[in-house]
Amino acid sequence: MRLIIFLLAIVQFMAVSAQPIQNEVYFEHIKSVKFHHSSLPTSNPIIDLNSTGKLKLSFDDMEGGNKDYVYSIQHCNKDWYPTDIDELEYLNGFNEEDIQRATFSSQTAHDYTHYELLIPNQNTSWILSGNYILTVMDEDENNLVIMTRRFMVVEPIVKISSQILPAFNAELYNTHQRVDFAIDLNKFYISDPMNELSVTILQNGRWDTHINNIKPLTAIGDQVNFNKFGVSTFSSGKEFRYFDTRDIQLNSDRTEAIEINTYGIDVLLKKDMKRESKNYIFYREGNGVFVPNYEGTLRNGKATSEYTNVIFTLDSSQPIYEHDLYVVGEFSSWNCYPENKMAYNDEVGGYQAELLLKQGYYNYLYAAVDGNDQVNYEITEGNWFETENEYTIMVYYRQLGSRYDRLIGVAHANSLKGN
Repeated sequence: MRLIIFLLAIVQFMAVSAQPIQNEVYFEHIKSVKFHHSSLPTSNPIIDLNSTGKLKLSFDDMEGGNKDYVYSIQHCNKDWYPTDIDELEYLNGFNEEDIQRATFSSQTAHDYTHYELLIPNQNTSWILSGNYILTVMDEDENNLVIMTRRFMVVEPIVKISSQILPAFNAELYNTHQRVDFAIDLNKFYISDPMNELSVTILQNGRWDTHINNIKPLTAIGDQVNFNKFGVSTFSSGKEFRYFDTRDIQLNSDRTEAIEINTYGIDVLLKKDMKRESKNYIFYREGNGVFVPNYEGTLRNGKATSEYTNVIFTLDSSQPIYEHDLYVVGEFSSWNCYPENKMAYNDEVGGYQAELLLKQGYYNYLYAAVDGNDQVNYEITEGNWFETENEYTIMVYYRQLGSRYDRLIGVAHANSLKGN
């Protein structure tokens, strides 16, 4: 149990104005959390207002059984603080509805229960655009919060053009990418775009590295330009590390060995090297995602896929002093949880971690965290401008006197493909 995180969650929900609500999983027995547009498991949880599409939440409970999980939806402002508007103003139907889709695992080494939720549905739908928080609670435990997940509802009103270029700063030219973009209001009237518009940018769908509250540089007619010096500049990183356990009968190119025994399945990955001084190498990966077997992969395995003990090894001739190392990815919500922490092993000459992960395709990175909880990827991964990254540009609009931020445009840009 993540006691410290859970206590923070209690504080957060008792005084919601204290800090923005994050993507969090508060208990270790909740695994393989996915939240995306139902049509594409690698997508961000973004949906058009009044569309026929659905968002899909899925997760596994390693404690098994059939628990009474319920969900609620909270409208938030652009900075992920709950708005003060009444629930009836942003929601049709009911809050705290049951998650009714539950499937028990079958013939697996680890027993678990798989849960799924599609929203909007006949019980719950939204009225307004903007940011929302989906909260899952255990009704049998006095609505104990299990997880929180961000999602966005967009009114596609404005048009966004963009390009990915090197950083303005000469020192960052070879290691960072800047997102230049402009907005065409498309005849949508905004009285004061310089103050009423704000933009948030995600790199590879990650909230741990996002840039928000980007304000316009100029506004002339329908054209609003945001290309300020250095404001929308991201570390480029390098291509994500990956492994594939969809078929445990075969070793993939990143697998050293697989051992199946009466206690479970151990998957030893090939030893990774630190890449901070390595030349850039391009290869196809998923830009940080993980895709469990049941999400359109080799078989319908939402309740028949195994959980395997995946052993990660990062080569290091000596410990990296004053830093803790973690294995992170979408599978951990990009958070550094205790179960993702690595330990130095003299016998293997590096750091190791053993994670219980469902069969599937995974992207991951190694994160170094200092004593001030600052995350550093430069120590283990490094940066190259040529890295392929996917950017999501989100335009928020709050009219003078309004009580919430509308999301009036979303666009995607790829650093290799352009807009």
